[in-house]
Amino acid sequence: MRLANITILTLLSVLILGGCGGGGGGSTPASKVTAAISTQITGSNAVSTIHINGATSPIIYGFEVTVNFPAGATFGSATAIGVNNGALIASNPGQGSVLIVSAGSTGFGSGDVLNVNFTNVANTVQATDFTLTGFAAKDSNGVLIP
Repeated sequence: MRLANITILTLLSVLILGGCGGGGGGSTPASKVTAAISTQITGSNAVSTIHINGATSPIIYGFEVTVNFPAGATFGSATAIGVNNGALIASNPGQGSVLIVSAGSTGFGSGDVLNVNFTNVANTVQATDFTLTGFAAKDSNGVLIP
């Protein structure tokens, strides 16, 4: 009998505590601003277009992103396009990746932001060989947008 009571109390405790959500109070959900890449290869040249998703208003005043490219390909240039009105800086355009930073005086939201041009692309390279890492968007105060 005593074992049955302990088992019932344990079961009730698990059910009651399992229903507790932990609160969270007034926290707001993360913005989830992300970037994506699409690449078109023509002969030995490639153009990668960077697109920002999840910005519901003109809140981005700058961003940085690393574009990774396959061995043998050569970084040519980066050009602001679409919603991006900022000046660009490409740094460390070494073999395999280039860090690109854009900053402007007016904000923008989601859309195409950058074309990145490559030369010397081998005929065995696929569009999916061009990838992004280290994307970070910032607001007008230089604060990271999640």
